[in-house]
Amino acid sequence: QGAADGEGAGIGRACGIGAGVGARRARAALPRVVTVELLRQRRLVGGVQDLAERAATRASILSLADQLSTVVESISDCVLVVSRQGEITFVNGKSIRLLGKNRDLVGQNWLEAFPGARKSDLHDAFTRAIETLQPQSSRNYNEPLDIWIEADLFPSESSISIFFRDISYR
Repeated sequence: QGAADGEGAGIGRACGIGAGVGARRARAALPRVVTVELLRQRRLVGGVQDLAERAATRASILSLADQLSTVVESISDCVLVVSRQGEITFVNGKSIRLLGKNRDLVGQNWLEAFPGARKSDLHDAFTRAIETLQPQSSRNYNEPLDIWIEADLFPSESSISIFFRDISYR
């Protein structure tokens, strides 16, 4: 009875199963109760999934994300990543300091976060980058900050990475 009555949900947990002499590997049992209509019987079916490979893949992804974050935070440019729909998905520390904003920018529409950008060369470059999937550049005077900003835009299928810097000193 038990699992056949739908009480088998507790089986779906990680457990150690031997994988050779003296070895134990993390595995997960994946139970599912299935009703066979023709015979009106319920059967417990399932399988076992090796979690070691999933854990190794996750660790590798986290390590790569950490490396990428270190690189992006250490470069001299400000970096802003915007989805093709206009949502800010990443902002580095240099951007926050230059723009006088905070990390709350993530999740906002870039044109709402920077309303002055609507009438700028940056907006035109952003639009061209989306349409052509080709890198673009722009130079703009930012009146609220009283600085000139040079930006390089690098589009991909899902987002546009904007690398920008204060060029007022030129």
